[in-house]
Amino acid sequence: MVVYRCLDGLPVDCVTDDPHLEQKALKAFRKRVSVRGIVKYNNKGNLSRVMAEQIRVFRSDSELFPLSKIRGTLNEHS
Repeated sequence: MVVYRCLDGLPVDCVTDDPHLEQKALKAFRKRVSVRGIVKYNNKGNLSRVMAEQIRVFRSDSELFPLSKIRGTLNEHS
């Protein structure tokens, strides 16, 4: 599988030998995720691969609290 870094959008190969993690990754297709594992770099020092040990799926934009309501709440408490 491939994940894209949020800082620069570069692709990073993400591999695992855990079938449960593979299933979780398939369900998370096109969603925002956080991957934890062992990071491998190439001979130029660039990130090349992550040996995934954990995948955390973030909420979709539609499930997040609207920014306008957050601002309104902050304004009420200041």
